Amino acid sequence: MTKAILHSAVSIGVLIFTTSAYAQALPEAESVSGDDIVVTGTIVSGEMKSIAAQRKADNIVNVLTSDGIGRLPDRNAAEAVQRLPGVAIERDQGEGRFVAVRGLPSQWNSTLINGSRLPTAEEETTSRATAFDFFPSELIEQVVVAKAITPDMEGDAIGGSVNFITKTAPDKRTLQLTAGGNYSEKADKAGFLVNGLYGDRFADGKFGFVLSGSYYKRHWATDNYEPRRGGDGIGITRLELRDYTGERETIGLNGAMEYAFDDGGKLYARGIYGSLKDDETHYKHRLNFASNRVEVQNIFNTLITELLGGEIGGVHMLGGDGGAKFDWKAAHYENLFRYGNTPDGRDNSYFVVRFDQRNVGYTGLDNRGSGNLAYNEIDGGTDPADAISNHLPSSFQMDPSLTRLANVELYKIRVKETDRIVLEGNLTLPASDTLTFKAGVKYRDKLRDATFEDLFYTWNRAAGPVPTLADFPLMNQPGRGQYLDELAIGKQYSGQFSQVVSEKDLVNWYLANRDNLVLDAAGSATAENGGALGRTFRLYEKQAAGYAMATWNPNDAVTLLGGVRLEHTKTTVAGQVLVNVGWKMSGAPTIICRSCPRCI
Repeated sequence: MTKAILHSAVSIGVLIFTTSAYAQALPEAESVSGDDIVVTGTIVSGEMKSIAAQRKADNIVNVLTSDGIGRLPDRNAAEAVQRLPGVAIERDQGEGRFVAVRGLPSQWNSTLINGSRLPTAEEETTSRATAFDFFPSELIEQVVVAKAITPDMEGDAIGGSVNFITKTAPDKRTLQLTAGGNYSEKADKAGFLVNGLYGDRFADGKFGFVLSGSYYKRHWATDNYEPRRGGDGIGITRLELRDYTGERETIGLNGAMEYAFDDGGKLYARGIYGSLKDDETHYKHRLNFASNRVEVQNIFNTLITELLGGEIGGVHMLGGDGGAKFDWKAAHYENLFRYGNTPDGRDNSYFVVRFDQRNVGYTGLDNRGSGNLAYNEIDGGTDPADAISNHLPSSFQMDPSLTRLANVELYKIRVKETDRIVLEGNLTLPASDTLTFKAGVKYRDKLRDATFEDLFYTWNRAAGPVPTLADFPLMNQPGRGQYLDELAIGKQYSGQFSQVVSEKDLVNWYLANRDNLVLDAAGSATAENGGALGRTFRLYEKQAAGYAMATWNPNDAVTLLGGVRLEHTKTTVAGQVLVNVGWKMSGAPTIICRSCPRCI
């Protein structure tokens, strides 16, 4: 199926800014006898540039420089920008991930690198929010957060625009090396980080370059419980006891070079690479009250996010000092999300092996017409919100020989978004000392590929008895001894946990028994039954924009800015639709691809 969506937008705005004088004349100090007292204050160059940029800006901006970032233990771009007013971040496993401006959702903001809209690739394919946990803060020279949009900025920033500017060639030879360590108390493991930067200038300062890199390894662990509500909306049908551990590796590389002309213009090239590899192990005990069973999930996955891109551009002075200026840029960026080789390169996925012990005999449940459920005290039940009982008999113990294989799940997602080419040009023309005109154009050609399927397999009984936990080498899950030790209820939970299986043993079992598993077609989300089609597609987006604006500064206290911007976006989506739900002899429905010639 192919859909074409055209959007055209015109924005006209006038911004008026008034500023008070930053300093006032002070009366002369009375002369005093004795020695002179001299008070000297200092401010680092980065802070000076930051303050100067905020004062000079024609709109409302906040600027953060590398000096400010380096003073604080912010390990990625999202955490660096949280220090600015009006900016908040969303975290994943304790680390900053998404950026929100003025309290609005992160997908309503425009996120840029060096002024170019950053492609986004997320595990879930429905949002344009950009994750920044893969982007090390050591690569950032400056962050500019704009809370008022002017015509020379892209029009999709409802909340604001966040522009991460990477490091460029220094003014003189620079070598920086840093190293550090870290320790996770919850995971009881240590990690480390190393960063390096080298830059220099030649040819009387005209040619400059910089190379920088960062590697950061850390361990993490979390535990929590999550109640799932039943059909009446308030009763707890399932209580999930989650114990997560993982290891994260972040790699960042940045390179830039430039050649400066005598008149203040320049030519430049930049390249960047960032990646996050998150190797996770999850053990979940799911107390399914409604179904009278305990589900033990052994979950293993490696999430990988990679950003790669670069740009070339120039700034050309057309009229000498105070004259016209033309700047241009051509860029290419791509962002990829994928799962690593778990359980192997053929079935790389979010890998889940679930075992069930049935007929456990939960006690103290309440049936109000939606089955046997647990209820919180506020809903007329017996369970405090921070101490939900497991409702298992006090003598209950998990029995590995009774905990049978329920299913194997392979949850597969791959998303890649590529700005294949971004072209931009801007002309700035001073008309007088107080009036400046500016106009420009921009073109973007974007491609987004997304594939998805969620496959469930059950044991083929013709291959023998259904495996149980007793058929595997067992161990205690990593966080069992400290599970929810902040809460009194934690010991009740962990005291009745089952033992679990290591990733190595389950992967080896799966590879040896892959042919003994049968696809549960009805319970899976596939192309054949239509369940995966909504998240499997190819999207083409072409955007052209142009603007014109004028800025008038009659005095230091007033700025009048007005302009118009026109954007035209064409979006074409190619995918598949299920057009015939009748079953053929093969047992599969008819799928027609509306985007390829043989199906049109």
